Amino acid sequence: MVTSEEQPLLTGDPEGVEGFVDCDRCLLVDGRGSEEEVLDDASQFLPDGRLSYEISDADADSATLRIRFQDREDEISLPAQPRNTFRVLLRLATLLEPDHGMRLFRCTGDSDTNGFLIRPAAWWSTDRSAYSKQDAELFHDFGEVNRLWGLDKAPQSDA
Repeated sequence: MVTSEEQPLLTGDPEGVEGFVDCDRCLLVDGRGSEEEVLDDASQFLPDGRLSYEISDADADSATLRIRFQDREDEISLPAQPRNTFRVLLRLATLLEPDHGMRLFRCTGDSDTNGFLIRPAAWWSTDRSAYSKQDAELFHDFGEVNRLWGLDKAPQSDA
């Protein structure tokens, strides 16, 4: 299931992985970006037309985001504070399951721009079973993402 472009993910070669992350093969997210940018960029890695969203301003202190993927929907109230792009990513990752998975490249975890790989669940299943060592070296699970971004301490209200 691994394409020739994805070969650096199997070898774990640092330069190859960084080259893979810096190309248009994964989702790159800057914490200073907008929620719209994150969702528009993520849609490039998903089947056409399956991801949609609406954002409405509830008041000056928050906005409501409704995300739809296939037949699933989620709604979140976003506070007027930094790191909303990452809050949106966390919710999107949950919404994509069980059809797709999204994971953070470890090599971008301490950067202000993070790289994520979005792939079908079958791809991740093969990756973890056949290449478990490389998988563990390359990717963070989303449980770790909360800690990296300090979101485990940030207030977050759901609509």
